[in-house]
Amino acid sequence: MEIDTDAPLVGTSLSKREIGHNYGVDILSVIRGNFRFDSNFRDLILKEGDILLVHGTLENFVQLRDKEAMLLLTDMKIDQSELLGTESTIVEGLVTQGSELIGKTLRNLDFRNAYDGFVMAVRREEKTLRDRVSRIPLQFADTLLIFLPKNRINALSNHGGLAILQELDIRIHKVRFWWLAIAIIPLIMLTASFGWMGILEAALIGTVILLLAKSISIQEAYKAINWSVIILIAAFVPVGIAMDRSGAADIIANGIIEAGNLFPPDMAATASLSALYLVAALLTAVLSNNTAAIVLVPVALAISQQLGVDARGFLLAVCFGASTSFMTPMGYQTNLMVYGPGRYHFKDFVTAGLPLNLAFWILATIYIPKFWPF
Repeated sequence: MEIDTDAPLVGTSLSKREIGHNYGVDILSVIRGNFRFDSNFRDLILKEGDILLVHGTLENFVQLRDKEAMLLLTDMKIDQSELLGTESTIVEGLVTQGSELIGKTLRNLDFRNAYDGFVMAVRREEKTLRDRVSRIPLQFADTLLIFLPKNRINALSNHGGLAILQELDIRIHKVRFWWLAIAIIPLIMLTASFGWMGILEAALIGTVILLLAKSISIQEAYKAINWSVIILIAAFVPVGIAMDRSGAADIIANGIIEAGNLFPPDMAATASLSALYLVAALLTAVLSNNTAAIVLVPVALAISQQLGVDARGFLLAVCFGASTSFMTPMGYQTNLMVYGPGRYHFKDFVTAGLPLNLAFWILATIYIPKFWPF
């Protein structure tokens, strides 16, 4: 909206006229010629010809136009580059599972002052919420349409409870010995595969070489570590130990073996492996794959010991089963990332994921015993 010649806003400020409070709108930016004010403009003395980027309903716009002598966009021409400018952009943010944003409103979070940004709309499943967005309690998988300065995107991206969905500006920084990073990873895998060295020792040596060659910095190495996964694994390691020492693993193993014994003796081990794979696939649908694997590894070892067979096949059944997180949106992080923006329902994951799970279950039952015999 443009401030007309005789508008009451000329020579005063938004805060003095209480525009937001009186008309139920939010001012995103003030454009004055070739300059934009994207923040700290509430006390700016306005002039004739200033353009306000306003968010609200049509009814609010009409009231603002009539009472403040403003010109609507329908009365003038302005293109997208003028709306966004060179310093601002619009991005989508997805509220992740377990986010601290869940149950809170944007007003409670003081989102506008924290990030100099404004949420223009909230998409929730098949509905788009635009009215009084700042007062809507946020839910898991809500997608926020956010208008903010470009230099604030990184700060918003660092917010653990909000995944920013946008095309990232990626630049390749060429450094000396950049090719080492490409060469060392396959060397680590080959070294471990041939048994020349354990994978942990090989990986540590490779990391030290990259650091000494300055192919990566210590800060980059530190940031690359997913600490949430490390903490999650560490937290569930005692669960696996407790299952082993308390006998819970043996009880579950006995149940799986009894199910396998329903089949002919020559198929009992394969049937037990198949049942273990199925348990892992079902468990990873509601827990993370790391958690499912940690909980079921003691069970796999207990089954192999009771049957007197090689444990590798059962351990691989746990690994493969825990990786088939197709049936639920909370099964894996990438499922959550597409859940909101793709406007999917829970049943969509079941419809598409269940056939995949069944197919992998059958393939694992057939081929794991062939490649890793009992």
